[in-house]
Amino acid sequence: MFFIAEIGCNWIDGGLEKAKRMIKAAKDAGCDAAKFQMYQAHHVEQHPKSELLKKGILTKETMKELVDYGNSIDMTVFATPFYPEAVDILHELGVELFKIRHTDIKSKELIDKVKALKKATIISVDVKALDFVLDVGDFKILYCVGKYPAKREDIDLGVIMQFGLDGYSNHCPDPAILMDAVKAGAEIIETHVMLDGDDGCLEKGWSIPLSKVKEFLADGGGQEEGMNAARDKP
Repeated sequence: MFFIAEIGCNWIDGGLEKAKRMIKAAKDAGCDAAKFQMYQAHHVEQHPKSELLKKGILTKETMKELVDYGNSIDMTVFATPFYPEAVDILHELGVELFKIRHTDIKSKELIDKVKALKKATIISVDVKALDFVLDVGDFKILYCVGKYPAKREDIDLGVIMQFGLDGYSNHCPDPAILMDAVKAGAEIIETHVMLDGDDGCLEKGWSIPLSKVKEFLADGGGQEEGMNAARDKP
């Protein structure tokens, strides 16, 4: 199983130093990668906390600082590009893993630009859009519910095995969902994470504390259950 700690916007109130602490905490928890988001001001203009989110705009220089820090501790750091130029920036920085968000599954320019790089790419998709996204070549497809937060009753992990998907992108704050996803056949898990006790972080409502992630991964991350589910995949 490949586990991605979605740091998202939970670092912004503490700046790059907090971002680095979260990268290190994700590594110490046993995560394989830490992910950020590269957006521009217009992407967050309508958000009620737009002014704070604008402080989280990652430039080539600031993204380089995070990637370099990850390299220094042997931790993969990458990002979701919201716009085509961000793809170029990440490529120039030597990033080898990309993520396309579920709201961009019909953004042909963005997807074609990432596909042309022929690098490892994951894409999140709501079950309603599966017919469209299943034609994205070698992209790894993660099931997600596009709600923030997603309630447990809204999540149908059975679609992972039903459609032969590769994993699950989580917006539910219940740590038990991680084991449920593995049992359902997820080989890649991405979840929003937060530092323990960080009640002021922007995405607390759909984030899982890294101590809970560490407990899950220390217990093998449901590896045996995942192997059994994988044998049953179509």
